Amino acid sequence: MECYIIKAVDCPNVLSEDDRLVILFHRLFKGDPIYVRCKITVEELPTLKHIAKHVFDTDDVWTFPTFFQFSRQKPFISLHLGSQCTGLKGFTLKCEYSISADECVFVEGTECTAAQFENFLAQSNNVINLSNDLASLYNIFLPKMSDITFQINNVKFPAHKVILAARSPIFARMFEHDVLETVEGIINICDIDVATLNLLLMYLYSGKVELLNYDSVVKLYAATDKYEVISLKEFCAQYLKETLSSSNVCEILILADMHCDTSLKKFAMDFIFAQSDVILRSPEWKELIDSRTELASDVLREITKNILTRRVCSCLFRRVPSVRVRNPFRTFPHIFLNE
Repeated sequence: MECYIIKAVDCPNVLSEDDRLVILFHRLFKGDPIYVRCKITVEELPTLKHIAKHVFDTDDVWTFPTFFQFSRQKPFISLHLGSQCTGLKGFTLKCEYSISADECVFVEGTECTAAQFENFLAQSNNVINLSNDLASLYNIFLPKMSDITFQINNVKFPAHKVILAARSPIFARMFEHDVLETVEGIINICDIDVATLNLLLMYLYSGKVELLNYDSVVKLYAATDKYEVISLKEFCAQYLKETLSSSNVCEILILADMHCDTSLKKFAMDFIFAQSDVILRSPEWKELIDSRTELASDVLREITKNILTRRVCSCLFRRVPSVRVRNPFRTFPHIFLNE
C-alpha cells in the first residue's frame, strides 16, 4: 500500500489550501482474480471511516476512494468532514482488509474466496517480533538446536541450515549436496575475520546490522558478495558511497572492480573526475597505477571522455547564450569543478 498527499484543484490555474490523501493498493504478482474488501479508519476519529471493494483481475493498481480532505496549518491539521472541521496535531490511518482465501464466493461473476480482516499495524508488529525471535536463535553462548557450526581458529558460531539456506543462495547450494563441511557439521572460515562473520550472521538471522564503520563495511561488503547476500551488499555499497573521500576513493574503486559492482565503480569514477586535481596527485593514485594499471587506464579514459563532453557543452553554451544548458557533471552537488 502507498499513500500520497496531493493538492486538491479548484480551478485550472488555482490550487486550494486543501490537501487530499491518495491511497494506492498494488497487486505485485499475476494470477487468478482476487477480491479485496478494505476499510480505512482515522484512529483519532473512529467515526471517520470508509469501506470499499475491488477485484484485482491481474497485477494492477487500485486507487482507494478519497473520503476526506484536510489542510495543514501549523501546528494543527484540519480535517474537513462535510460542513464541519476538526483540528488534530496529526492523524493515523488504520487499514483493515479481507482478501480471497478459504470460502468460495462470487463477485460480479468472478469466482473468488473470502478471508478475515487483518490490519497493517499488526502485521508490522509481527514482522518486528519475527525479526527479534529469529535473532534470539543466533547466540554463540546459548546454541538452540543448531545443526551447523562456523569456525574461525578456535571461535565457533553455531547456526541453523534452514535459515542460512533461506537467506543465501550459496549456503542453499552447499547444504543441498553432501560436501565434507555439511557432513561433518563444521564450516572452517579462513578469509573472513570473527567480527565480520558475526555481523553477517546477525543480518542473516534478523535483517539488522549495527555498529558499523568504514573498515568493517569494507570487509562486510566482500563477505556479502561471496555469499550472495544482495540486500546487505547494496546497503554496504550505499554506505561506501556516502563516506567517499579523496583518500579512500581508490580503495573503493578497486573493491567495486573486484566484485563487479558497476554502480559503485561508476560512482567512484565520477568522484575521481570531480576531484581530479587532488586525487591524480595523491599517493593512493600512484599506488593504483602500480597495482591496477588497467583499472587506472579505464579511469583516465573516462576522465578524458568527460572533459571532451564538457568542452562540447561549453561551446554550445557560448554559441547560444540565451539557452541555459544544465551542467551534466554535477554528480556531487557539494563539489565545485575548477574551470
